[in-house]
Amino acid sequence: MIGERLGVSRQAARQRYANRVERLTEAPPAVGLVRGRDLESGLSAALAAAEADGLAEAGTEHLLHGLLTDGVAAATLERLGVTRDKIREASRRLFDHPGTARSRGAVFSSEAKAALAAAEQLATERAPDRAPVVVTAPQLLAAIAANPGSRARRVLNDLGVDVADIKHQLHCYISVPRTVFGRRTRRKRRVDDTAARCSFCGHPASAERRLVAGPDAWICADCLTLCGEILAGPGGSGAGVTFVR
Repeated sequence: MIGERLGVSRQAARQRYANRVERLTEAPPAVGLVRGRDLESGLSAALAAAEADGLAEAGTEHLLHGLLTDGVAAATLERLGVTRDKIREASRRLFDHPGTARSRGAVFSSEAKAALAAAEQLATERAPDRAPVVVTAPQLLAAIAANPGSRARRVLNDLGVDVADIKHQLHCYISVPRTVFGRRTRRKRRVDDTAARCSFCGHPASAERRLVAGPDAWICADCLTLCGEILAGPGGSGAGVTFVR
């Protein structure tokens, strides 16, 4: 089924995805995971949407529908022109629909459960030492948008939404690793490579030049001193200074 959906052979699908699936199912259950309020609201809305469609299971397209309830994920989708009406129309075009019969007590499909597990894994990887780990709606949006064969991704494709735009929007709020969106991981850097260099002057760390770590950046004591001098100058806010990214 995966091979047919992606347009590749069964062997190619197995080589690409089998290890990821096995690793997900064999991983021990995460401890100390807490679902954020925005995620809980979105999950409830997703189940309600599936019941309104007369379905016994809520798929990832219903998760996408539920993410429009509240928070950063809702704001991200709204900026990209995604609405609940558009999701519903695209879902009915792409997938079989039972009609007008209503279903009560809908549960999440296996694909939706896998998306939730991927969001939990993403939250755990980005905060391994923090307890409890809070799983949020933006992480779920990153997980379902990352899967090229998911029903939610097919809906987004049908609506003309670029996944790169979702990534750009989410990076303003959460740290999303490149591999979540299917890009290859970069080569591991050596200890003496740029990962241990000042992001401003480029000097490497040493006993004489200590570095302070920040989000994906480093700064040395000399640059900190220079920043202090600039901010302490006339105006007290670095007026007249050009910042280059």
